[in-house]
Amino acid sequence: MEETGLAFRPFIEPAALAAVAVVLAALSIAGYRRTSRSISGGTKFVLLTLRFAAIAVLLLCLLRPSLEIIHHEISKRPLVFLVDRSGSMLGISDTASGASRFDAINALLDSHAGDVADLEERYELIRAEFARGLLTSSRRGDPGETRYSAYGLALEQAAAELAGGRSDAIVIFGDGSHNLGPPDPVDVAAAVHEQGVPIYTIGVGQDAATSQLRDVKMLEVAAPRSVPLFTSFPVRARILCRGCQDQQVSVRVDFPGMETQWKEVGVSHAEEIVPLEFNVVPEAKGEFKATVRAEPLPGELLDSNNTVSTFVKVVSEGLSVGFFDVVRPESKFVTHSLAATQQLLVRRVLVLPGDTLPEPQTDPERYEVMIIGNIPPSGFPAGRIDELKTAVQDEGKGLIVLVGEDGWDEDGWQTTALRDVLPVQVSGAVRRAPGKREFHVVEEHAAHAAIALGADAAETLEIWSDMPALAGAFVGLSAKRGATVLAQDQDGNPLLVVLRSGRGRVACLLVDSTFRWFFTEQETQDHHRRFWRQLALWASGAAEKPETRVRVEPGRQLVLVDESLAINVKVTGAEEKPIADAELSLTVTGPDGHSVALPCTFSRREGFYTARYSSSAPGDHTVAVKARREGVTLGEDRALFHVSDANPELEDPIANLKLLRRISAVTEESGGRYFSYLQADELFRELKARGEPVKLTMRQRKDIWDSWPFFAVFAALMGAEWVLRKWKGLI
Repeated sequence: MEETGLAFRPFIEPAALAAVAVVLAALSIAGYRRTSRSISGGTKFVLLTLRFAAIAVLLLCLLRPSLEIIHHEISKRPLVFLVDRSGSMLGISDTASGASRFDAINALLDSHAGDVADLEERYELIRAEFARGLLTSSRRGDPGETRYSAYGLALEQAAAELAGGRSDAIVIFGDGSHNLGPPDPVDVAAAVHEQGVPIYTIGVGQDAATSQLRDVKMLEVAAPRSVPLFTSFPVRARILCRGCQDQQVSVRVDFPGMETQWKEVGVSHAEEIVPLEFNVVPEAKGEFKATVRAEPLPGELLDSNNTVSTFVKVVSEGLSVGFFDVVRPESKFVTHSLAATQQLLVRRVLVLPGDTLPEPQTDPERYEVMIIGNIPPSGFPAGRIDELKTAVQDEGKGLIVLVGEDGWDEDGWQTTALRDVLPVQVSGAVRRAPGKREFHVVEEHAAHAAIALGADAAETLEIWSDMPALAGAFVGLSAKRGATVLAQDQDGNPLLVVLRSGRGRVACLLVDSTFRWFFTEQETQDHHRRFWRQLALWASGAAEKPETRVRVEPGRQLVLVDESLAINVKVTGAEEKPIADAELSLTVTGPDGHSVALPCTFSRREGFYTARYSSSAPGDHTVAVKARREGVTLGEDRALFHVSDANPELEDPIANLKLLRRISAVTEESGGRYFSYLQADELFRELKARGEPVKLTMRQRKDIWDSWPFFAVFAALMGAEWVLRKWKGLI
């Protein structure tokens, strides 16, 4: 509404102005009573009229007239309704009506449509939805947006963007399941409070104090990031059980190469955190996933939060050795001597005569060196012998065969694929030689790495000449062409024969009683330990392996779909010094088998290479790297990480109404309060009592006196008077 009128703001008081007008009029009349020349009365009248008109214009200017326009309007301050539209609101139905939390809020607002209409008369009512942040119409349909509840960000955006920093109040409808920050919603609420804006929170859903829901949630699983091969390590888990009192929860751990372990957990309270610990023994090197899962209970609301996994890297600072044999003294004491060496990690796998070795424990991929004792080929799983041959010739694994009574008959090793890699061949009936056999080292090979016990060849020969004679030597086998006989008995029969086969190394020991060296005295016991250590190291080719280490390390074991992950690659040489000029081949293979090559950048400050990767395919991903320099392979490594499409909103079905209470409590001095969604009547009453529109009046003035028309009229009147006086000869 507008009003228009004329307003005066005189320079001087009206009485003084009237006096000035009277004086000027009197002087004008007196001036024309007697003139220098006689003029008619009509001329005098015209001259006085012009003078009086000029005086009137002057006096009007002194009154300072203005045209005034008055504008009246009603101002409504913004009232913001923020409604949580995240996954927990859409996907959890724990309200009194059985509807989802989001539907319950919509039903609440619909049932108070009249109250909402009343509020619109008092406020500029702004309604917005949020999840990861404020949701626009285009983002509202994006499933990725509902995976998170960012209460702090949504509140910050609402105060700054929707209300422009001048809101009368902010009302939050939700379950308080904040899981994405910063900013912290309580900190944002404190900043809003400093502007005098109250925050009302409306809680929906069952919280920890009122919930009757049954839920088993795996809080965490912890295991060492790196563990030694064949060494037991703990897998620890913490399980949150709600509504499971007097129930038994079955929990299992799965680890590759190991049978599933189970534990039963008894729950006594309505809400209880139960710690668990499993012991795992890794059987192979590499990166493996340990998964702990609680079996769902009848009536459990969610089971997507029952499973958690972690990745464990099984490493061997030394060499992994697999020893396959029957129960006998020789294997026991050989294992004892090998295990006493820090460079060697030994897994002794025993089997009863006539039985078959367990398949997982005989996998050549698990070992650098394999020792076969008194076991015939039939004691190995089907196809394993061929794999042993491939592992030796193509992969460079080491093989040591202890010749015994079993394994050299007409269906023995000479009829299997291993005949191509063994350094001996059958030259007669394989049988145990009578009497004791002396272990004579061949002089020309005394410096060989497998048997060199002294500082030089002479000392080595002297040491071996003092070693006790052994029983249990076998004859009927001879060295192949290209093989090397390192030791023989007093009759010239070979006792230790070695051969390079393809990329690997193979040794045959034709005596099965070296344990007797262990029983004589300390010196020969030390020689026994050193001999077996050196033989295993020679078979592995450890002395010829480069010192370069290549390690690939994903920045995290668990990432979300489309989340960026840093992958670091460390290539080090002697004394762990970084190698900056390596050529890296880095690939990531997804669960569908599709591989992606990634470029790497070396950071001199960090001392390693870095690549970045993101994936939209959930599941386990394998990252593999191979490093080369000047055409020479420096090494390779692999690691695992998991891309999860898990919805953080559904990991915990319990509403966090405590957070909503804290948010409103921060603004309590400004009027902020918490309400249950069943107490909405109180909220609307308070908002209506609080909100009164503000009447704003704006005045706009336009000065009339301070303009050129006034000056033009005044000048015209004075000029006309002057011209007329001039014409009549008065000037």
